[in-house]
Amino acid sequence: MDNILEGYSRLMALAGRDSVLSDPTIDFQQLCRIAGVDVSVMDPYVFSELGLSGDELLNRFRQQYFDSKDKK
Repeated sequence: MDNILEGYSRLMALAGRDSVLSDPTIDFQQLCRIAGVDVSVMDPYVFSELGLSGDELLNRFRQQYFDSKDKK
């Protein structure tokens, strides 16, 4: 379980980076690869924690990122 939590932590830290959010070519599968986690493990884990697929989560982060940029 610790390995999943560590991977989840790495994944979430990367998902919040401007370089990831501003690059529409990075999808959840690629993000998992960058974080060194298995997408087939992490996608269901993200869903169990947040009720969103990995791609949905990344899309929400991006929407918030661009919304905040528009408000500045």
